[in-house]
Amino acid sequence: MAALVRSRSTATGGGGGGPPPPPTPPTPRRRPPRCRSPPRRVVVAGGSLPPPPGTPAGGHAPRRKSRSLLICTLLASVALGAGLAALAMTTHSAGRAVSSLLSRTGASVVASLGAASAPAAPSCDAAVAAAVADADAAAGRNWTAAAAALAAGRAELTTAAGALEAREADVAAAEAAAAAAKAEADAAAATAAAAEAAATEAKADADAAAAAAAEVPDAPTPVCRSAKPGSRAGSFLIVFMGHSGSTALLSELGQHSGTHVALPEPVDHEPYRRNTSAALAYTRAFFTAGQQKGLMPGFKIRPYHIEQDPDAWRALVEEFDTRLIWNFRVNILKASVGEYTARYLNDSSVIEGIIPGSEADRCKTGAGCQFAVTNMDFLHTMMRMFVSSDRRIAGAVEALQDAGADRPRRCVLTAPYEEYLLSRRSVMKQVHAFLGLGDEDHKPNRAKATNDSMCEAVTNWEDVCNAFYGCVEWRWMMDDVRNGCKCSAVETGGYAHMRTKYCSMS
Repeated sequence: MAALVRSRSTATGGGGGGPPPPPTPPTPRRRPPRCRSPPRRVVVAGGSLPPPPGTPAGGHAPRRKSRSLLICTLLASVALGAGLAALAMTTHSAGRAVSSLLSRTGASVVASLGAASAPAAPSCDAAVAAAVADADAAAGRNWTAAAAALAAGRAELTTAAGALEAREADVAAAEAAAAAAKAEADAAAATAAAAEAAATEAKADADAAAAAAAEVPDAPTPVCRSAKPGSRAGSFLIVFMGHSGSTALLSELGQHSGTHVALPEPVDHEPYRRNTSAALAYTRAFFTAGQQKGLMPGFKIRPYHIEQDPDAWRALVEEFDTRLIWNFRVNILKASVGEYTARYLNDSSVIEGIIPGSEADRCKTGAGCQFAVTNMDFLHTMMRMFVSSDRRIAGAVEALQDAGADRPRRCVLTAPYEEYLLSRRSVMKQVHAFLGLGDEDHKPNRAKATNDSMCEAVTNWEDVCNAFYGCVEWRWMMDDVRNGCKCSAVETGGYAHMRTKYCSMS
């Protein structure tokens, strides 16, 4: 070291003994110049952040401040990204666009901040400016794309909502169609069930009608409905049932100039009522007296005496050339209602009718013009009695009609009450022609005592309907088309399947 010092001193020319010269300071190493770029503004979507505080004008902040700026910027980017992400959640397409925007923008920001914190090359100003421009352009493009994606997403959402509404409308329409189809199917099933029930009822009615028809014997078939032209009967008998208009018919026939009629039904009352031999004797005497006067004798008779001795009555008919008139009433129900007033309500005016012209007083007599049928059991008894009486009359006519194996059957004229009520003159002309009498018009001396319409005569007609209309045996008798009277529940099927205890005919 000493040698070195000395050599230095010698070289400088320093004399001996003086103080040494001061040491020369070392020359500092020159650093390459920094890139003095202007303070950077961090570009984010929708704008840029100002330079952080403490950044000198025209220069960069110290490295520590750059790091703080990086942290703040990243936090701001994260907050901004969270907001944009929340916005982007409205649609899937917008979310993807915003996510892409955040990725590219964040990368640009980080790259820019990294470049700001690291030593830059002398030409970094242009690079930074280009990066900022690229970031701004990318942000604008991404924001535009995000807005477009959001609009597209909204459009898709609107379209989807419309499609959903249309789908819901289709589903509602399908459900309505299914409900309508089910209703139609239920209605069809109900109709089929009703049809099946109606068929069952119709079959039951047909079976009942067939059974009822089987109980009634065949009516005698008349050989003729009128006598030979110009021929005259020797006598006549009207075989009848009650409440069949026989009194009115005989009253007209009895007024004819060629007949001999004393009493309406002489052998059906005392002293002949239960004495058939006496009844036969009276009839023979009466017929003889009438023929001796040159007249045609006759009267009406119930089947009792004929049933007691059919052969004797058949011989009498043959002896006096008697022609038979079969009088009956088709509607047994109406006949039974008339008999009900006589037997149950004690109204004798209905037995032989009333005097013509006294109809106004009828409402003050007996049961009156209207009455109630309260005892259905009794009415049913009357109905069964008339069914039996009708069969008995048919049998009596058959017995008198049979003239023997070697002779033709005797002529019989049927005279239903309904025909007489509908056209009195037409029936009487047939009767006159059948007996060989000239036609004469005489008013009957008896009038109908009970209104032919049950709806007018019976005050509680619906009670009668409830008791009897369910029975096919009686139903047709209650459908009175001529008088417009019927049971009120017929049209609604209210009496279907209502067979009652009153359906028996015997």
